[in-house]
Formats: sequence, C-alpha cells, structure tokens
Amino acid sequence: MASTTAPEIFQQLAASLTRVSQGDFFCHVAESLAALLDIDHVMIARIEPRKKRALPLATWSCSGFVDAPSYDLKHTPCAQVSSDTCFHMPSQVAARFPHDPKLAVYDAEGYLGVPMSDASGQCQGIIAMMHSAPLELPDY
Repeated sequence: MASTTAPEIFQQLAASLTRVSQGDFFCHVAESLAALLDIDHVMIARIEPRKKRALPLATWSCSGFVDAPSYDLKHTPCAQVSSDTCFHMPSQVAARFPHDPKLAVYDAEGYLGVPMSDASGQCQGIIAMMHSAPLELPDY
C-alpha cells in the first residue's frame, strides 16, 4: 500500500469525486481506491440479502475495468463481511476459500472486505479489495 495517511487518502478520494457523474460513481471509486491504496483489484458490489448474492457494480482489475458476473456469497471471503464488521486476510485467502473461483482468477493473496451500510445499519453492499501479494494494512 502507498505510504500516505488516512486523511490524505480520503482527501484525494473526495477531491476526485467532485468531477464524477452519477453513472460513473462506483467505477470511479473502484479505480481511485486501487490507485490510492496500490491494490490490484477492487470490486464494489450490491448485496441481495434474501438470495445471498453479490451483484458487482464496478470491478477494477490491474489496469482496467472488467465485467464480473453476480455470485453466491457462500464459501467466499465476502460472506465474512457484515454490517459492522470488515474482513481482512493479509495472505493465503485463496487457500482458505478454495471454492471461490474469483480468487484464483484474480490471483488473490490478500483480501480486505469493507461493508457499505445504509442509515439503519443494514449492509447494502461491499467493497472487496484483493491483491496478488500479501495485503498489509497501515496503522491508520
């Protein structure tokens, strides 16, 4: 990850969002997070709670956007994320979740999943960040 502070990252992200149209919002957030945090892959997905599926809204992979199909949350690291809990696995995420084919496609070693909750605290989506090397988080 880049050696910047949390306030600097949030300031850079906020500044970049002032130029974004509504339709490009999630794509811009995914690309910006990948660049600011120096992460290979960022997926932003809406969660269908009843069907327990993730519906990707934007997926950035290495140097461009990719189409990602919806997928079942069962047997994925994304299933470990809840309304108030992030899930971080610095390394060996593909070995721990061998039934998640996305991890192999993205050659994922490290993973960080962050919930996107609504005002009532219900998880509506997830930001999943995957990296092909161990994903160590800075202290902030």
